[in-house]
Amino acid sequence: IDIHVQRGEWNKVYELAIKQGQSVLEKYTAMHATQLLKDLKPRQALQVFLKNGAPVLPPNFSLYKRITQEILCCADLTSRESKDDNAHQEAMLELREMLYKLVSELRDIDPNGTNTLEFDRLLFIAHLCALKNTCMQMDLKAQAAKISVTLLRYTTDVPVDRAFYEAGLLCKLQGWLNMAFVFWNRFVDVSDLMNDPESGDIDNTDFLVTDIPSPFQVPLPKQQAFSQNVREEVREWVLDQAMAETGQQLSVRVCEKCSKDTYEASCKCHNCSTPYTPCIITGYPVLRNHKVQCNNCQKLANKDDWNKYVAKMHSCPWCGQSQN
Repeated sequence: IDIHVQRGEWNKVYELAIKQGQSVLEKYTAMHATQLLKDLKPRQALQVFLKNGAPVLPPNFSLYKRITQEILCCADLTSRESKDDNAHQEAMLELREMLYKLVSELRDIDPNGTNTLEFDRLLFIAHLCALKNTCMQMDLKAQAAKISVTLLRYTTDVPVDRAFYEAGLLCKLQGWLNMAFVFWNRFVDVSDLMNDPESGDIDNTDFLVTDIPSPFQVPLPKQQAFSQNVREEVREWVLDQAMAETGQQLSVRVCEKCSKDTYEASCKCHNCSTPYTPCIITGYPVLRNHKVQCNNCQKLANKDDWNKYVAKMHSCPWCGQSQN
């Protein structure tokens, strides 16, 4: 088998490995995926695990995380010009499929283990990224906008500049101009910091009472994701909005426990720290009087977003079970 590995004849490798048993197949699958990652081919590495299985083997966990990071960071967002939108959506769906199977097995083995919780978090991010693209395609624009806002919570894992641009754009298209202003203002700050990392501090006042990480807690992309023209158009729009003195603060909701105002998309009240379950459609907090549940996987959602999604897709976005 090793001779075929050296020649890069992986179909032959798998043909022989399968005959020698599952453990041998798993060994060479991991070897192949490692080589593909070295060759900067994360999607092909992902597809190798999808085809041959991604077993719950601790030595493989770093591989799974690396593949996930690479796919999340290189997958284009819907706002970005690309001829490969379908390829990126397919890659995100493949990532979600691999992580879904892995997490299902991990939950059976070690429900509250560190790796289970970490891969569950990564699964939810991949789920949201894939679902946002689906919502855009199915004309569920408000739900896509909410997902883009939720993804700002995960800028430790998704590129911070693209996430803020996307959230600003989709909020603007929904007419949520206060949200768009804050997010695009942050996009401008991040872009400027990327151009000149020594340019100084970023005012984080707008985000102090949110669950959105500080820009100094997240990785700064090495290259701008958007052209100079796009960045200047955003800068001009932000300046125009600032001059107009329209609403320039993030939207809030009333906490169900302490009755204080808190950021509407946060899954934790900044005042009393009450946790909320994220909606399986949008990632927004599930509110008591709006709660619905999938009749199969028991995942929670906010009723309005659930009804609009199910009316179009006729299934649960998490488990795929048909919904009436």
